[in-house]
Amino acid sequence: MKRKYLLLTLIAILLGIICMQKAEAAIYISEIIEGSEKLQAATLLSVFKDDGAAIKEITVPGIMVRVSPDQQSVVYVGMPSDQAKTVLWDVFISDMQQTKTRAFPFIKPPQKRGRSIAGMEWSPQGDKLLLLLAVALRDDKDYTYPVDVIVYDLTASTFRKITSLRADSLNEAPLIHAGWFPDNRRVWTREISSRKGGAVKVIDTETSSTQTIYEGMADVQPSRNGHVLYLIVPDQKSSNKDTQSSQSASKNANLKRYDVQAQKMQDLGTIPYSPRALIGKSFLLGADSDHLFLVKEHVKSLAEYQISSQTATEKQSPDLLFVPKAASPRDNHVACGYGHDMHKQAGYGVMNYKTMQYRKMKGIAKNAQSGEAAWGGLLLNRIEWF
Repeated sequence: MKRKYLLLTLIAILLGIICMQKAEAAIYISEIIEGSEKLQAATLLSVFKDDGAAIKEITVPGIMVRVSPDQQSVVYVGMPSDQAKTVLWDVFISDMQQTKTRAFPFIKPPQKRGRSIAGMEWSPQGDKLLLLLAVALRDDKDYTYPVDVIVYDLTASTFRKITSLRADSLNEAPLIHAGWFPDNRRVWTREISSRKGGAVKVIDTETSSTQTIYEGMADVQPSRNGHVLYLIVPDQKSSNKDTQSSQSASKNANLKRYDVQAQKMQDLGTIPYSPRALIGKSFLLGADSDHLFLVKEHVKSLAEYQISSQTATEKQSPDLLFVPKAASPRDNHVACGYGHDMHKQAGYGVMNYKTMQYRKMKGIAKNAQSGEAAWGGLLLNRIEWF
């Protein structure tokens, strides 16, 4: 009996080691590039170690690539192989080697016209997908466009709509952010609507019950344990119009802390803020959920804000424009993002906010989008740090 127990223990340890090896620390940089055929876009997925050493590059035949929690699969939006007239896109899942690829049948082909995927997120356990489906049919009552929130169960191959959000336009639908809580059941959503004021909601995907925790325009970042949602709320004068064009946009915002369990909101005071800098995400949480990575003004002034002491450390980076896109899960002072130096050389790299040292990892892909399309690419391009 004792020997059997020891054997089972050894097996458990070996399985644990195998799982750790499969999901080793890595940085995945997704860049939209020109596809092999006209009018098609693909994604270059570049994989690096934490220290910046390159591991591999993968070309995925679609956009909005999302890496699974175990780093064994990707989902993406692409064109079907048959190019049927009634089918404009499909959501695919594939292994990293792209030897096994299949499409999700969660919406019938004729119903895909006038609809587009605005966002996708894996559940923490990797068995579900959260999808945001934008509908090109304006509601004349409030002049907004609906964005359906759909949960797809990969194990059961079933899906269901849990709620519908609102966007001012189809172009702004990708700015509706959403994410999972660690319980693999609840999700949070950020609705963006300058006319309706926006809202932050917590939704139970099994019961479809919805709780609005904040009414107004706000960006959201969850703590790593999921117990807290941090909200950054721009000053009133920082309207959607200001964010896009006005030079008088607010340089400060209010930081709020929502305790998910106690269902209480707390005001943490004012923090530095640049609404134009991060294109849809205005801050990142560090590894301990007590540090915020911020950008001020024209992304040359970087700030690190410690929540517990409510202190901000600001430093200048005159030779570099840096847009943080992902925070290190192991170092409170390190973020990975888009960098553009004084020599007009753009690329991706890691910034240490403590030492202000920037380590470039790669340049912009040769076949990446250029001109105005590059701004759309910067919005859809993604960095995931495991």
